[in-house]
Amino acid sequence: GIYQVAPASNEYSLGMPFFPTVEIHFEDNHVLKIMRDNLPDYMGEKIADYSGATEGRFLVSDINNGAAKGEYKNRLKHSELLDYPYIRFGYLPNMVKVNITNNYFKFDFTEAQTHKHDHLPKAVRTQTVLPLPTIIGKRMFEDDKQQVLVVANRDNHKLISTKAFTEIHIKNLLTDSVNSFTTILDTFKLEIKENSVVWAGSYDKVGDKPEEFTAAYFVRKPNNYKVVSIAGSYNKQYSGGGDDALINGVLGATEWRAGDWQGYQDQDFEAVIDLGKPTEINSLGARFLQDSRAWILLPKDAEFFVSNDGQKFEAVAKIMSPVADTMEQTVVIPFETLIPKKTARYIKVKATNYGKLPTWHLGYPYGGTAFIFIDEILVNPPIEILLKK
Repeated sequence: GIYQVAPASNEYSLGMPFFPTVEIHFEDNHVLKIMRDNLPDYMGEKIADYSGATEGRFLVSDINNGAAKGEYKNRLKHSELLDYPYIRFGYLPNMVKVNITNNYFKFDFTEAQTHKHDHLPKAVRTQTVLPLPTIIGKRMFEDDKQQVLVVANRDNHKLISTKAFTEIHIKNLLTDSVNSFTTILDTFKLEIKENSVVWAGSYDKVGDKPEEFTAAYFVRKPNNYKVVSIAGSYNKQYSGGGDDALINGVLGATEWRAGDWQGYQDQDFEAVIDLGKPTEINSLGARFLQDSRAWILLPKDAEFFVSNDGQKFEAVAKIMSPVADTMEQTVVIPFETLIPKKTARYIKVKATNYGKLPTWHLGYPYGGTAFIFIDEILVNPPIEILLKK
């Protein structure tokens, strides 16, 4: 229910809490409890009553001996979070005086914005919220098909339009064909068989169109490869979804925060994959990302090895980094190369970490070390792409 819009400020904007109860433990052992709906009978000496919301603001009232004085606000200062152990979001009548104390904040965010409050501006009394649908399904699937759910997120709250339509589109990325549906169901089931993008939006009047859409991509794993081993350990924040990120066909973009990349800090990368059967190989590659400002640098080099038994490996190629470490742009670089034709079942890829950040880097004074970001090991990538280099 609180959000620090500007990270450098000491203020939090007020909204609607998602969880019934949340506890925040500060370093000085102070505990802040944020509650929704139920107000326990705590007793104490002072109270700040936030009630009477209008036009997105909250009336802050200091209740002292039954007299209420206040001002309209829509923010909380950090110092207030430290002073008060409780924040209460509840359904209180406008300007109610409550004989419950002990350092409470109370936020009346619902009653003041429903149709019951005729004293509010008409625009506030009649407003409804039309939430974006949620699209649920595995990003990468291995079976012949998978089920995807489009959830309208409608409920019986008076601020939510419960009679909205959901417009759904499915594009097959292999054929470019698009199927579209309109439904009033709370949950709509789809079946995905190929690489696809699904987008959905809502509207509440016949003839209207959605103003915004939610989108999700789904990729059918293009192979039966398995990751045999990874010598290092990727950062938990940058897992790419797990070991299979190296072979799942999901190619990361320059927006690496989207979660499609595996990140290895201050360590070399080494992995072995099993192609499932002896396979004729004429080209190999791996995709790496560089964003030097974020301490992500291309590996110094990448080496490729092949094997038939997973024990004895033959080196077949070595690629040096083709991009300067001083490049400021975020780039995705495939380390790809043609090799003499080989038949093998196992592939090993090694990449040498850049190591300590260079002296010109802002992270150098702090002893910073580089990340390797990798998202896919490529076996027989399209030859026409390689020949264009």
